[in-house]
Amino acid sequence: MHYLYTAFYSANMEGTPIMRPMWMEFPSDTNTFALGNQFMFGGDMLVAPKLGEPISFSSVMNGIYNISVYLPPASDWYFYNNKEMISGSSTTQHVVVGDDEFGTFVRAGAILPILNYEAGRMSILHAINDPLRIEVYPDST
Repeated sequence: MHYLYTAFYSANMEGTPIMRPMWMEFPSDTNTFALGNQFMFGGDMLVAPKLGEPISFSSVMNGIYNISVYLPPASDWYFYNNKEMISGSSTTQHVVVGDDEFGTFVRAGAILPILNYEAGRMSILHAINDPLRIEVYPDST
């Protein structure tokens, strides 16, 4: 939640969109110019939506999707669901996600403030005293 508030603050103060095309974050990477199936969410999160039908079904993951994602080589990335580090590459990579997962990746070096609000909160004002969790995604360099 606080990551989103920070993104809104930047949007307000600098005019930077919260959801932005890949080329806006990586202007020197010509591979990002034609990407239309993924986007940056703020400056540190990359979202590659599940498109189409599942490739198979499993009793644990229900539908299984194979998403194609371009992770720019300017950085390493972490798969948000399991915190696994994936090296950026100049080619498209394929990642398997289940029904309850999202194709969300975090840029190495990011620090994400996450609000741990209690269930049933109807407003962020009700969660003002709830704990804040800091997620650190170290850079390998």
